[in-house]
This record gives sequence, structure tokens and C-alpha cells, in this order.
Amino acid sequence: MPVLRNAWFVLAVTVGTIPMASADTVKFEGVAAIAAGAINPPNPVEGCNRAKRDAEQKAVKAGTKGLESWDRLSVDSDCSLSTEGATGVGYFYIFKASGNFTK
Repeated sequence: MPVLRNAWFVLAVTVGTIPMASADTVKFEGVAAIAAGAINPPNPVEGCNRAKRDAEQKAVKAGTKGLESWDRLSVDSDCSLSTEGATGVGYFYIFKASGNFTK
């Protein structure tokens, strides 16, 4: 029994010294929809920046303090792109950006 009691004591001391991670970030997603033709698509950097601005505006309205980090949504960018809603010769290019903001 003394061994078990000592093990519990060591466990309690160890857990007490580990700093607990607190969830002091909030995730917001921004979306930018740009209508353009298939021959002349929109600039991906501009679309990504619009989506990031949308996420930042949502975060400001929610009262966050600032940006922590952007999520990596594709191999080479912080944004994801999808072409939804084909309308004849044009498309809606949907840019999405997701970021973590400090509460």
C-alpha cells in the first residue's frame, strides 16, 4: 500500500506542475466570392486577401484582440479555392481563409 500511496503523490505533484493549455484563441473563416469567366479568372492573391479581410472583419466585430495565425488550407497558400456555381461561360470562384485570433 505505501508504494501505491507514493505513486499517487508523485502523480499529483507532476500533474500540478504541468502548465495547462488554455483556449484563448478563436477561429474565424472568411469567404470571398468573385464572378469571372473561365478564360480570364481572378487574381488568386487578390481573392485570398479579400477572404482574409472578411475573416479579420468578423473577428473585429466579435471583439478579438488580433491575429494569431492563418490556417494552411492548401499546399502553397493560406486560402482554399473552389469553383462552384457554373453559370454559362462564367464561374463563381470561392476563396476561403481561416485564421486563429486572440480573445
